[in-house]
Amino acid sequence: MARWKVKERGKECSSMSDDFSKYREMFVQEAIEHIQSLNNAMLQLEQDPHSKEHLDSAFRAAHTLKGMAATMGYEQIRQVCKTIEELFDRLRKREVRLTTGVADFLFKSFDVLDKMVNDENKIINMEEFMQEFQKVTSGSENASGQQGYDLSSPNASAAAANGMIIPAAEQSGISEETGNNQSHTKTQTIRVKMDDLDSLVDLVGEIMIAKMRLEQVLSDSQQAGKPRQVLRNLDRLINNLQNHTMKIRLVPIEQIFDRFPRMVRDLSNSQGKEVRLEMEGTGIELDRTVLDAIRDPLLHMLRNSVDHGIELPEEREKMGKPRHGTIKLKASRLGDKVLIEVSDDGRGIDLEKVKEKAIEKHIINRQEAEAMTTEDIVDLLGSPGLSTAQKVTDVSGRGVGLNVVINKIESVGGTVRIKTEKNHGTTFTMTIPLSLAIIGGLLVKIGNEKYVIQISNVLSTIQIDQDELRRIHGKPVVMFREQVVPLVYGAEVLNVPQTPAQDSHCKMTVIIVEKGGKPLGLVVDSFESKQDIVLKHIDRIGYNSSNVPTDATILSDGRVALILDLTQLEEKKT
Repeated sequence: MARWKVKERGKECSSMSDDFSKYREMFVQEAIEHIQSLNNAMLQLEQDPHSKEHLDSAFRAAHTLKGMAATMGYEQIRQVCKTIEELFDRLRKREVRLTTGVADFLFKSFDVLDKMVNDENKIINMEEFMQEFQKVTSGSENASGQQGYDLSSPNASAAAANGMIIPAAEQSGISEETGNNQSHTKTQTIRVKMDDLDSLVDLVGEIMIAKMRLEQVLSDSQQAGKPRQVLRNLDRLINNLQNHTMKIRLVPIEQIFDRFPRMVRDLSNSQGKEVRLEMEGTGIELDRTVLDAIRDPLLHMLRNSVDHGIELPEEREKMGKPRHGTIKLKASRLGDKVLIEVSDDGRGIDLEKVKEKAIEKHIINRQEAEAMTTEDIVDLLGSPGLSTAQKVTDVSGRGVGLNVVINKIESVGGTVRIKTEKNHGTTFTMTIPLSLAIIGGLLVKIGNEKYVIQISNVLSTIQIDQDELRRIHGKPVVMFREQVVPLVYGAEVLNVPQTPAQDSHCKMTVIIVEKGGKPLGLVVDSFESKQDIVLKHIDRIGYNSSNVPTDATILSDGRVALILDLTQLEEKKT
């Protein structure tokens, strides 16, 4: 296939007025949705090439986007959409067969649109584009009247394999930086239902009335008993306002799930594998911030499943498995949390290899390895720099271990659990909060300051005698529910003065938290109370220490309390 590439448009074409910028933002948001609709329709058409529903859906999306581009003056986008629209029309009329070449051309075209929509300075060589269109629609395999459907080639995504323009497989792996440069999937806008906005306006009105009522009561000495009643009413209204505001921040998880089928399709085809992605629970809603945070970890897990988990068709047949591998992506609601499972029926993780790699990386020694249980070995997967991949690939083997994925999930108050069985597959289970704007927190005192730990990470709070403390390899540990739990001292992690113990009989206050699926004890001076807190982000600019927390809250007495980041505890412990 011809390599029609996206290039930069001359700068003289890129000037925009402020008014035009507002319209462009609306255009980009809607255009991305139409491109996603095109991708979804094509994925369905690969399974059922004569589906009128999906052919019509794709035709409508291309037609609508063509009109939008014409209105905005984006001529090349209009021309590409017109070509796509024409091709879907010919597919509907059975003038063209949906062959591998046609499917690849369409997917490449969607990628071109995505690139040009997100950067108005991007252009392509339209002559080469049209030559490619003529080639895939006028070849002998597409002669009018011929029957059949040919998408059996395991390398259907030749464009991705051969380094054509913008193949999905070339997108980078999980980024440790929060400012990942994927703006169109990390939009700062959310569509809100008018009913929800109306409810908010009504609540604000009621709160204003309650405020005026409280002012009147406080100024009237004859209504001395009324303030408490008015405050109760105000508290009820504020709780309702909080719930409605949190609801508005929720967006369906399908906003990121919908991008995965295309990615799995391209990656599996480029590797000669047959992979089916089954998704469930796409209607589950999450806070926009949480959704953005879990996108990269999910992407990394899915790539690993395709690249390292699912075997080649011939290998699967020899093992008595179906030729196609299956990856399941499931979301479900559990109280104020969401469970997300990524499972595959592939080769599983070789735990002996994990153990040997951990010894090689000096994470454990040979003696410790011999005493390890299966659960202990699985826990090693979260160690920094540990990867059992035989070779580095463009898909997932960039030396980025699962510790990055785990840290990313834990940074939003979530947890990750791993279950694997050799030759039967691997399951990653993530438990994440619905929202980060307001969370349950445990207020603790370390030194002279108060700090907050997210309740979702707390397993228990205990007090132990000094003589209950044990040491293994020189490190302090304590027994908790028949488990050996390593201890870290909050004062050491935060580099603050530690309150000296009064005597050897003084009890130690320990918060047992979950870190990487395992318990970890945090020694504090005292625990104060549980309370709901409003998160405030802190800018780290000007701070050299990575131990400075990135979030804080304002307490009822007006003081600021920092939110402890559990990843800091792990770094200090190791």
